[in-house]
Amino acid sequence: MTGRKNIREALSSQGANAIPIVIPYEAILVRDHWKQLTDEPWWQVHSPQLHLQMRWRRSALERLRQDFLELPLFYTRERQTVLRIEHRQDEPYLVDRRSGEGRLLQREPIGGSLIQSLAGRSGLEAKSREEIDSLVPAPDPPDPRNPPSFAESGKADLASRLVAEYGAERYPIDYLRAPLWACESLWGFEPLMYNIAAAPDLVHYACSRYLDRGRHRIRSAAAMGAAGIWIEECMMDLVSPQAYASLSLPYLRQLIESVHASGMSAVLYFCGNPAGKLSLILDSGCDAVGFEESKKDFRIDIGELAERIDGRCTLLGNLDAVRVLERGSENDLRTEIARQIRAGRRNRNRFISSLGSPVTPATPLERVRLFLDLARELGEGC
Repeated sequence: MTGRKNIREALSSQGANAIPIVIPYEAILVRDHWKQLTDEPWWQVHSPQLHLQMRWRRSALERLRQDFLELPLFYTRERQTVLRIEHRQDEPYLVDRRSGEGRLLQREPIGGSLIQSLAGRSGLEAKSREEIDSLVPAPDPPDPRNPPSFAESGKADLASRLVAEYGAERYPIDYLRAPLWACESLWGFEPLMYNIAAAPDLVHYACSRYLDRGRHRIRSAAAMGAAGIWIEECMMDLVSPQAYASLSLPYLRQLIESVHASGMSAVLYFCGNPAGKLSLILDSGCDAVGFEESKKDFRIDIGELAERIDGRCTLLGNLDAVRVLERGSENDLRTEIARQIRAGRRNRNRFISSLGSPVTPATPLERVRLFLDLARELGEGC
């Protein structure tokens, strides 16, 4: 059985005999462990040349044998033709062949960088629908008279190559933010929380805009060959269940309906404490649900989750990425993987071994590979 087939079984009502294993947010791991994953130069991550993109990705995928296959957007075919990487004074530049103009490429720092909200970048805190429209433009509507142009544009070229080479073995996925969580990029954290309480109609409108953009991305993911969409929702443990039911759940449901209509599965990753909202989260219609490990003064026990979910959807593991994966002994890691798999078996075998958070920069790649090896060994069907 391949990882892709194991994930498909885990997402089915019958569950999986052999438990699949995934590393969420693989792009973060690649960013922080580049030299451990490939011998290619870091700037190849920006290359407009397909063969150079595939070269470093093959190396990384071979050294990290998980069951997900993350699909990237790529340059249009026009940009693939006119762009190239040149070194000027020993610095890499992305250069337009036509004009000779170049942009200095800078390596993203290990651990990432702070992402500002749209409001912070523009100096505008949207207080009307018109201001939201200017900051969150509607995607181009699909033209029913013509076939979708996304794949034809070249933006799916790299993903298509990856699917052709690895898609039979691994489960291709794309990432998407839940509409209410996406509003944080519009307002920033504190204004979003204020608007949830004081201006819910404005938040509803912003969610509808992000829902439209999410549907557009879902169509693009389908064109790239994705089998599933990972929907991330953060900070919503800080709103009341009533606000969550009103402002998040309706848009989540519609987003997930669009995922299903495109023939894909939906994994909802709820970042934070799900206390008081688990039933609402399950009512979203997601095929699988994942949660953080216990931290930030809250406790999320995988065994208790399995009992409450009771096979209604697939459950992802939430192995502690810091205390167990990064800092625990090999026995700690083996014991926790086994405990999580036992909980997953109680969820009617609807379980996928996973981490509660992305791999930390301080975690050696050997520890990640050990997690994958142990989870595969302990999750074998019997």
